[in-house]
Amino acid sequence: MIDAVTPLIAAGGIEARLKWPNDVLAGSAAAMGKLAGILAEVAQPFAVIGVGLNVTQDPEEVDGPGATSLFDLGVAAPDRNQLIPGLLRGLAARIAQWHDADALLASDYRARSLTIGSRVRVQLPGGTTSSGSRATLTTGPALCRNRG
Repeated sequence: MIDAVTPLIAAGGIEARLKWPNDVLAGSAAAMGKLAGILAEVAQPFAVIGVGLNVTQDPEEVDGPGATSLFDLGVAAPDRNQLIPGLLRGLAARIAQWHDADALLASDYRARSLTIGSRVRVQLPGGTTSSGSRATLTTGPALCRNRG
């Protein structure tokens, strides 16, 4: 997602960053809102994965506090006939990097992450929470954290 939206917003000096595990935040360094995200639902033996990008919503229409849209950021709505194929090509390329254990994927994530280096709190199934700081991305599919 971030690969598809970055070219749309960069010309306006707007930054896009990743929030673990599935959100794209955009705006100024002082005020970022959720612009896009990925949601996965699992019902064995299937997984349904959806992606969302807030495009033309007014500030009052975006989904919840802390959300934003391209319109809200002052970006003209992109041609969806170009945006969607570009998004899918980018996703296919990132999936290929993931399958190949490409170090560039982890490097790109680290460079764009808001979570790495920040204090994090995770709510686990059953309501248990875990928190720590200085989160790092491992070579596996996990975000590791230091207690504290």
